[in-house]
Amino acid sequence: GYYWFIATSDLSGPQLHRSDGNSMERMTSSLSNDAGMNIPPTVIGERIVFDSGNLVAFVPSNASLIDLNSTIQEVGENTGIIAHNGLYWFDCGIPMYGFELCASDGLSAWLHSDYAPGMDSSEPSHLSIVGNNLVTLLNDPIEGGELHLVTTSGLELLWDHAPGNLVSGSHGELWVTSEMVYFIADSTTYGLEMYGWSHGELDSEWIIIV
Repeated sequence: GYYWFIATSDLSGPQLHRSDGNSMERMTSSLSNDAGMNIPPTVIGERIVFDSGNLVAFVPSNASLIDLNSTIQEVGENTGIIAHNGLYWFDCGIPMYGFELCASDGLSAWLHSDYAPGMDSSEPSHLSIVGNNLVTLLNDPIEGGELHLVTTSGLELLWDHAPGNLVSGSHGELWVTSEMVYFIADSTTYGLEMYGWSHGELDSEWIIIV
């Protein structure tokens, strides 16, 4: 029954507010100055989840603010947040793991996959839904930008657009049509161009080109 948003209404700076359409109420007083910049207030179950330094949740029933995982930092800078299979997915920075893919159920948050082991980062970006699947572009430390499927246990390579450590997704978005997934990537042969991958392998609707 409320709209939830980050706003500045007094000397407290940017804080979480709610409105029923007639009046406005400030709900927090201790958020960071860039609260909600990457992950805006998002309703997950009975909580309002957003970024404020770390990933935090506001619990309306007792007006409390909870840090969902103090080790997860810099959340949603490349991906924002996207819902899939009952969880919410986003990129995150974790000391000793680098920048990897994380997930949250609104009660806690966790590292989903350390695709690039150690301090190397896979830097997930462009999280997108294809049919009933979640896909992302990743940066492999050796093979460069690649398209991956997010599974319950980790990440599965779908397509490496070109051999070598070359970027993908540095410009634009991940564009999904009924037949293809398009993104801009680099190669030693063609330079920076648009590439397309048929997602029939995911939805079992193969395309026959004659």
